[in-house]
Amino acid sequence: SNNPVKNGAIINGDDVTMYGLMVEHTVEDLVQWNGERGTTFFMQSELPYDVDRTFGAKGFTGYRIGDDVTSHTAYGIGIYHFFRDHRVTVDTAISVPAALVPNFYSPLTVYLNGVGSIKHVINEFGEAAEKPHGRSSGAIAKWYCDGQLLSAEQPELPLELCPTSPA
Repeated sequence: SNNPVKNGAIINGDDVTMYGLMVEHTVEDLVQWNGERGTTFFMQSELPYDVDRTFGAKGFTGYRIGDDVTSHTAYGIGIYHFFRDHRVTVDTAISVPAALVPNFYSPLTVYLNGVGSIKHVINEFGEAAEKPHGRSSGAIAKWYCDGQLLSAEQPELPLELCPTSPA
């Protein structure tokens, strides 16, 4: 790969809040979050174009919360992919301890183009973001919202289709 960095952000401190986090094209996890009581409001990211199948085989992902973290909340985490050069399969766009899945509001993954796929939006939840049969290109978005699987083959979806909001 021609990407010069392993990770875009590694957060080890507690009580960190991110607004508009953007990370792209790293050769390992884009974000690794190890601190407690973290919050992210919107993340836009894209996995690297030019990695090979080992990227997925090694379990790299877009947004990873450390196994020992007990408190984390995130709103609108978006992981996009365009595996241009190799048929890369990533298990999940967002990897978190199971107890934290309900604290993720409107997470999504988007297939932009290329030959790879992401199997799930968050952990084992959410449908695969991959090239649809019979189409040569075009973005496909997959959301996981309140336990609902949502999908769009349109450039935009109304926000009310993913009605999660904190109480």
